[in-house]
Amino acid sequence: MQQPPDPKKIAAQLKCPAGEDGLVTAQRMNENNAGIIRQTLQRLQPAANNRILEIGPGNASHLPQLLAMAEGLQYQGIDISDTMVEQARTLNAAHAVQAVFQKGDGVTLPFTPASFGRIFTVNTFYFWPQPSQQLAEIKRVLQPGGRFILSMGSKRFMANLPFTQYEFTLYNEPEVEALLKEQGFTVQQTEFYFEPGPEGMQKEFMIFTVTYSG
Repeated sequence: MQQPPDPKKIAAQLKCPAGEDGLVTAQRMNENNAGIIRQTLQRLQPAANNRILEIGPGNASHLPQLLAMAEGLQYQGIDISDTMVEQARTLNAAHAVQAVFQKGDGVTLPFTPASFGRIFTVNTFYFWPQPSQQLAEIKRVLQPGGRFILSMGSKRFMANLPFTQYEFTLYNEPEVEALLKEQGFTVQQTEFYFEPGPEGMQKEFMIFTVTYSG
């Protein structure tokens, strides 16, 4: 008899996909996150020649969708997974002139101040070990007047999933808004995106549109 999936192992792979299992996890993430990624990019509203940072892009299968949104975009993806960085480079080899992928922990960002006009991250925040420090780093590298889109599943939804008791720190919108405001960000809008989930469950995602005036 086949053993049921180990929720602890699922959580570990979602946090940092690794090896062959990580490649399978990445494909599932692409499928499960397609809707919220699309919603996030719509709100990013990149302008021509923007330099864009994505934190935790996975294999970045959505990169062509982003690069088609404006002329002359330059993209930087930073991820904690060696497996994902390697696969992202392979999948997006045709865009190597515009896109660079590198490994990083997100706690410190290896970029000069005010490097990016747009920054975004999807379904990574609940893995951040030091959210206040990581938000401060995002503020440091975001240009004054730039836009940061933070999207993630809500605690209301994700607490019902068996694997989120491991590795995850779950949030609803008040806690996230408080952390953002503590770092000097302005939360322009908090929105919710819903779609059907497993076993009749409804997925609920939070989308925070954030600016920093400098």
